[in-house]
Amino acid sequence: MNQRPNALHEHPEPWQSALQRKLEVCIFGTSTPAGRRFDMALIAVILMSVIVVILDLIPELDVPSDVREQAQRYEW
Repeated sequence: MNQRPNALHEHPEPWQSALQRKLEVCIFGTSTPAGRRFDMALIAVILMSVIVVILDLIPELDVPSDVREQAQRYEW
């Protein structure tokens, strides 16, 4: 199977530092291991945020107050 080379690796911008280049590949390069880890971590954080909002908005769930307080800290 022929794969196209990742456009992020072809022509780095001359003004970019090495750190900026690594961050760009990590964030936008989904074909790299670091990019996949970043995507999975971002998805996990989004899901945790949604769960925290659900716990906060639905009083019928009867969440203990200490858990609710900790969840509000995670929300921010």
